[in-house]
Amino acid sequence: MSRPSHSPAPARVLWQFAIFAAIFELAVFVTFALLESAGIALVAVVVSIPLAMRFADTLDVRLGQLLASTPDDLEAPLPRSELRACVAYPLIDRPDSAPADFFTSIVDNIKSNPHPLVQHVVVFDLVDSNTELDQADIDRLVAIEAAFESHCRTEDPNAALLVRARKWSVGEGRWIGPERKRGKLDQLIAELADGRSHGEYLLRSGTIEPAAVIVTVDDGARLHPGAVAEMADFLLHPSNKPVVVDGVVEAGFGAVQPGMTQNARQLAKPKADGRFARYGVGTFVGQGAFNVDAYVQTLRHSIPSASVLSHDKLEGYHLRAARYPRVLILDAPSPGPRGVAVRNERWVRGDIQLLPWAVGSTSRSRTRLPPLFRWWLWKDIIKTFEPLSSVLLMVIVVTTPTAFAVQVAAAAVAMISYRSEVLLLLLRPRSGGIRSTIASAAVKWSEALLRAAENIGALVTATVRMATKRRLLEWRPSVVTARVPIRILFAQAFALVAAVTLSVAEFGRGNVVGGIAFAWWACVALAGGIRTTSR
Repeated sequence: MSRPSHSPAPARVLWQFAIFAAIFELAVFVTFALLESAGIALVAVVVSIPLAMRFADTLDVRLGQLLASTPDDLEAPLPRSELRACVAYPLIDRPDSAPADFFTSIVDNIKSNPHPLVQHVVVFDLVDSNTELDQADIDRLVAIEAAFESHCRTEDPNAALLVRARKWSVGEGRWIGPERKRGKLDQLIAELADGRSHGEYLLRSGTIEPAAVIVTVDDGARLHPGAVAEMADFLLHPSNKPVVVDGVVEAGFGAVQPGMTQNARQLAKPKADGRFARYGVGTFVGQGAFNVDAYVQTLRHSIPSASVLSHDKLEGYHLRAARYPRVLILDAPSPGPRGVAVRNERWVRGDIQLLPWAVGSTSRSRTRLPPLFRWWLWKDIIKTFEPLSSVLLMVIVVTTPTAFAVQVAAAAVAMISYRSEVLLLLLRPRSGGIRSTIASAAVKWSEALLRAAENIGALVTATVRMATKRRLLEWRPSVVTARVPIRILFAQAFALVAAVTLSVAEFGRGNVVGGIAFAWWACVALAGGIRTTSR
């Protein structure tokens, strides 16, 4: 299965995407032209570009879902006895967690994916520190090793534990695990390929066996039963053999992205991926399988050191990832409000840092990606401005004097455009789906000003750090975030002040509807700040 047979050429799909966006912008122009003038409408059209792209992307994916189906069984799968795979767990220490907590989900994965030629390897980093190693670190290592032996080694005698030594990072100004998660995978994959150690380790428990496929699973995630062998079957099937040209996989697949869910009931209901159906290639989100040889040929020296936080997308675009929804990974539960705020800010910073790849600049250590993948990187960067776009549209609606009915219609366009799936659901209603979707969209829109402030703050942070080459790899485990960075709290405070100012201004000029709308945003921003700072 190299590509869905019904998938049109990417160039044709991009033209369709442009048409979808143009239709959206035409609707915005007509609606806002009724407010006062064509000038107002043109401003609205420019402001709504991120929302138009979201609408087009949503419609594009939905069309793909109508065409797609869950992949059928592969023809002539490889005999399981010929498979040799490694399941890697790139972990970072959580000082507030008991050592045994790290290995509970790993034991479940060992039990659900038993195979004599599948090795489970934990690659562990200590938390960032101002010192290379101290007595507390040594005591922690002893406890981690004991927990690993009593949990993982009893279930799988071939399981291995690697604890990496910290390295001084000039950019971070601290002792950290080199290149964080990307460094863990890079070193392990190189060792799987040639049998030699490619890093400095404080602890090595077990022997790393060569493997043709590596499956990466995050902290707390659980694999679908039989997932390892099935993904390895897919990658090693002759029809999916990766063909590397100029540092990227041009044909076949070098990576598999399984379905991701936090709902165990969805394990029995795999959903086809619309983007893969439309383009014949998907996006890698960090958990899945790599072809070891393809990784070594494309990624071992293709990403500059200490420069990339969101490496998952680059890995998928270099390796040409296949979406394989028949296999699912049950992801760890979502973190609390503090963790969500930190995670979202990290995602935005990571997307902005991929700007050099989006513009197609090259260097000795940076490969030029195909146009389709550069376009997807641009979409992710522009997505940062979606909340701000919705906020500005609503400000235009509320502050422009016009007939009440016209103002309500324009406000509806501004709100629905932020969550375009509502419009698609209204056009094609499903039983029981309209109410929940509208309720979810209302909640998301209520948070638009708060998200806009946080995203702009993250964008400014990423831009400054790219210019200074400092703290590009700042990363906090969202599940255990004890303190939210002050810059996020500042962004939330800015959203609150902006909403209160707009509300007072609208009440002052007699616009009760506008005053209430902005007051609602202020309440949401205040609630967001309270949730983020409270324990």
